[in-house]
Amino acid sequence: MRHFRSILIPAVLFLLPGIASAGWVRQPSNTSYFLCDVCFVDSLYGWAVGGWSSPDPSDTTVGICLQTTDGGNSWATVYDTSGRSMMLSVSFVDRSRG
Repeated sequence: MRHFRSILIPAVLFLLPGIASAGWVRQPSNTSYFLCDVCFVDSLYGWAVGGWSSPDPSDTTVGICLQTTDGGNSWATVYDTSGRSMMLSVSFVDRSRG
């Protein structure tokens, strides 16, 4: 049993990067802001949030929320919190409640 584990664990660790990236395709967000979180409620509707924050308190901080209705092929800005704080997380339960 001990020998089986010593073979199985390295094999699983070797295969994980390929398994984890299967099906994911990089999509342009059309924003230069950092994106911190994403939430999809189905295969079409999703939101991504992030922004930009300067270490200098006198600089403007921006939070941004992007939405897609076509599975991530295109993204539109739906909320911009200029002068406030970055948006760090997003969660939706359906297409209209978040």
